[in-house]
Amino acid sequence: MNLIILLILLGLIGSFFSGLVGVGGAIVMYPLLLFIPPLLGFESFTPLEISGLTSFQVFFSTLSGVITHKKGGELQSILIWAIGIPALISSFVGGSVSKFVPDHYLNMLYGVLAIAAVVLMFLPKKDSNHMEIPKKQKIVLSILLGTTVGFVAGMIGAGGAFLFVPLMIQMIKIPTREAMATSLAITFLSSIGTVIGKIFTHSIDYHLAIWLAIAGLVGAPIGVRISKKLSVQKLQWIFAALLIITAMKIWWGVLM
Repeated sequence: MNLIILLILLGLIGSFFSGLVGVGGAIVMYPLLLFIPPLLGFESFTPLEISGLTSFQVFFSTLSGVITHKKGGELQSILIWAIGIPALISSFVGGSVSKFVPDHYLNMLYGVLAIAAVVLMFLPKKDSNHMEIPKKQKIVLSILLGTTVGFVAGMIGAGGAFLFVPLMIQMIKIPTREAMATSLAITFLSSIGTVIGKIFTHSIDYHLAIWLAIAGLVGAPIGVRISKKLSVQKLQWIFAALLIITAMKIWWGVLM
């Protein structure tokens, strides 16, 4: 199999899940790029190369996913800015602080947060009877959420979508589908800063990244459309499954 074809296939898979459950896609793309190419006889990518390729793919997959969600009217614009801007700023702070924390502890933090996100996702809550909270309170909670999660996400080097979705559902009391759509838009905002950073540090192999970007533009809208046809319970289980796999991978690395 040609490497370009493989990257397109992997990009489709990652961006599909990005649109399906409102994550950036890196949570799927990173292990795919790390393990699949060597299994098929291709040269292994370094973590730095994977980070560059993934950031480029996430930018385009979240962009196309957001456009698709916008047509469906599921985006909460106020929350996107109220959460996204503080998250963007605090993630830079978290990233700076992480330099002083050993990788071992950062991986443990990532694993704990992934498990916590699964628990939050399944706390009792009925979307059909969700209680709206006052607009002013919602904005304050959104800023607090964006600042806190952005800082933690910056520390562990993740987009934070896996935390934004369950916390928006539980704290801000918005329906699961709207939380996933809004999370995708927030992840798009944060990906802008990430891509700019990768461009200035020359960390992106554009000859390969362009194919992942094309796949992202195609796969994410497909994921969004299918998510609209699935029940909230099924989306929750898919989201939880991704987090559990990630947590297992992280803890395996920590313990072994």
